[in-house]
Amino acid sequence: ETEVCGEYLIPQAEGGVNPASWWAGFTLTGDNARESPYNHLLPLLTTRSHVYRTYYEVEKLQQPTNVPADVWTEGVGKVKARLRGSLRLFRYLDPNDSRLAGLDLGKASLEPFFRLGIEELEED
Repeated sequence: ETEVCGEYLIPQAEGGVNPASWWAGFTLTGDNARESPYNHLLPLLTTRSHVYRTYYEVEKLQQPTNVPADVWTEGVGKVKARLRGSLRLFRYLDPNDSRLAGLDLGKASLEPFFRLGIEELEED
């Protein structure tokens, strides 16, 4: 929970009212409806991370030739190899991306322009 989620939100027209008593009049309101405004506010008020650690486990499988390739049956197919590890992904903006030229940052999101790179690859 963030600090902003600890604040009650009530309609502006109801100013000066105790939020807890205001919500008491709406006992049938579900938590999803009460929390909905926070779902819209939180991304605007917080910073998204640009670095992520991702863990993976991959198996190379071999099926008998008489079994469809898209169906796995335990005990029939064989695991030929396993690979486990992690990698660190990072998001970045390419300053040379021509799509960014003339972009009105007050109206447009930069989200579609982010790219992913791999910074660190570790295998177990």
